Amino acid sequence: MKSYIYNLQNTNNITGIVLVVHCGSMNEKKEQRGFSHLLEHMLISFDKFDYNEDINCSGYTDFYYTYFSFLTTQKHMKECIKYVKQIMDGRFITEDILEDIREDVLKEYDAFFSKKYGIEYQWLLRRTKYIDQLAIGDFDIIKNCTLEQLREYFLHNYISEKFELIVMGNIKEQETSIFSCDNVLKNHDTVHRYCTDNFEWVHYGKGQFLKIYYIKVLDGQEDFIYDYLFCAIIENFLGDYFNDECVEVTKVLLSRAEEFFCISMSKKNLRDINNLRILINRIVESIDETYVRNFLKEYKEMYVRYLSKGYGINIVNEMKICIKHLVFKGQLIGTQEINNLILNEIDNVDIDMIVKMVQQMKINEKSFYLYKILEI
Repeated sequence: MKSYIYNLQNTNNITGIVLVVHCGSMNEKKEQRGFSHLLEHMLISFDKFDYNEDINCSGYTDFYYTYFSFLTTQKHMKECIKYVKQIMDGRFITEDILEDIREDVLKEYDAFFSKKYGIEYQWLLRRTKYIDQLAIGDFDIIKNCTLEQLREYFLHNYISEKFELIVMGNIKEQETSIFSCDNVLKNHDTVHRYCTDNFEWVHYGKGQFLKIYYIKVLDGQEDFIYDYLFCAIIENFLGDYFNDECVEVTKVLLSRAEEFFCISMSKKNLRDINNLRILINRIVESIDETYVRNFLKEYKEMYVRYLSKGYGINIVNEMKICIKHLVFKGQLIGTQEINNLILNEIDNVDIDMIVKMVQQMKINEKSFYLYKILEI
């Protein structure tokens, strides 16, 4: 088990604790679909049956991980750690808890497949192996599985080497410790290729906005600074190109080997696939070494001005940032690390590498990009 202490100042005595378990829906066999999600609910059932208003507890399951997070004060840290140990021990895997929690999970299953987000997410993963391994699971399997089956799955997957613990806040007499995680890719078949056309456009909703997704399949791990600046450059270029401050570039994490980049913009900026092809060509042609060099200079100056004014920390957002980077990059990277990277490493960035990342939006010889456009 690996532990991380991430110190944050000015968090109003709030402490965040996250247990990351290297076990998600991709660990499940066909007859186990939904086990990870059901166990997640059972293992934090204490929050339902013995609610403590001083401890905010939540769980989440994705393809490769299950997360248990706590928000509390330093006064209640020991109690949170007690809960963490009980989760790791499987304390709440009992017949009574299973029958009660099972109904909650089945209701969540029905809600997922009826809500807009669930429909969009299914469409995004259509024609991939992920679509058959959704963390929400299989209704019939969740309804009929036994306690013995769940215990066996727990004992096989909830083992010491699969645990990582993050303690975040103003932790006195402790220094921030950030270590690299072991490479877990060797134990998983994480890359699932698409077999479909290069572009797919789906109309859903009123058609006022577009979400342009493209999948990025990594060949090794890029440095965080390049990934971060790539998003900022694309967002900056599109904002200027369309004279639209609402253009946003975000990411949807799938695994340490795959993620979706998402470009969100107004529908008025892009009418059809031909326009998108033209836009991609314009991005690749325009973002050259000169553009990147000028952007980096202006971006650092802007960042210095931003930091000089001071900034607040939202510990919930900070936890999400750190978890995402721990899972995807194998490093605990939060706001402090991002600030240091921007200020100290931006001058040494290999401009040619960023230009090549942009060019790969059009041609990627190592993997490929698939564009999926959702009109909402």
